[in-house]
Amino acid sequence: MDGKRFLLVFMTIFILVIIGVLLSFWVFYKVDQ
Repeated sequence: MDGKRFLLVFMTIFILVIIGVLLSFWVFYKVDQ
């Protein structure tokens, strides 16, 4: 596995994790109100 492909996979997973965290925060905020 070359470095560029590994970096692409890492960035994709990183973005998905950030989106998941933001969505969970948004859901908790909506439920809280």
